[in-house]
Amino acid sequence: MGCRSRRASLSPPVARIASYFVAGWLVIGYDEMDESSPVSFASRHGICVESGGRRGSIMSTTLPITTSPAKGSDAPFEVTVEIFARMVESGLIPRDRRVYLRDGRLYEKMAKTRAHGYVGAAFDRAIQRRLPEGWSLWPESTVEFDRANAPLPDFTIVRGGNPLDFGSPDRYPGPADVAVVIEVAVTSLQEDLTTALELYARFGIPVYWVLDVTGGRVLVHSDPRVTGGRGEYARVETFRTGQSIPLVLDGQEAARVPFEEVLR
Repeated sequence: MGCRSRRASLSPPVARIASYFVAGWLVIGYDEMDESSPVSFASRHGICVESGGRRGSIMSTTLPITTSPAKGSDAPFEVTVEIFARMVESGLIPRDRRVYLRDGRLYEKMAKTRAHGYVGAAFDRAIQRRLPEGWSLWPESTVEFDRANAPLPDFTIVRGGNPLDFGSPDRYPGPADVAVVIEVAVTSLQEDLTTALELYARFGIPVYWVLDVTGGRVLVHSDPRVTGGRGEYARVETFRTGQSIPLVLDGQEAARVPFEEVLR
């Protein structure tokens, strides 16, 4: 006897990517899947797994799809921002999971430590008190760089005093909307100073802050440029106890933030 999905039927692009997703080509949270993982994953997210028929066959409510990639395929199916958004909207990716898109592949951010939580809250408070009119602080909101890249920074300073005035609800903020990106680094410092930094610089994010909780410092990167196809920041400043950090928006210093309001 067949089973019924909890979800509405998926559109063909989403259904296709779902097959790869469940097959383990694209995995949220872990790199390898044991034999039972695709089934349990599908069950959790409303994809019906048939007990009869050819092994490995899965289906949504109305659209049969297969986990087997085409013969001769030697690369994972690229996920675009459009497909990513549809996966979230359809419930295939739970909305409480911190998932982002980088170079056409899905990743999940690590769980927040206690330190990440309280430093993030302190930063939010410090910046909200100093933001001038015409800007807003967006916590953990997706930014769309291009069709294959949609990172999920810890904080983003975006044009527009009220996020409701941002524009179309059908799009994410893009590089032109963003003045500053901020990452809180407790166990993710290496990632934040390499992969994330390269991506933010490559797409021209003007200022990039890294709150190095373990190292007791704030790193402020500016002057993004691309060299040999890779992004980098030409300038980096380090701030520690007793100093104040300039908040630069559109090339102008809008405020100064005492270090002790962000880290201690």
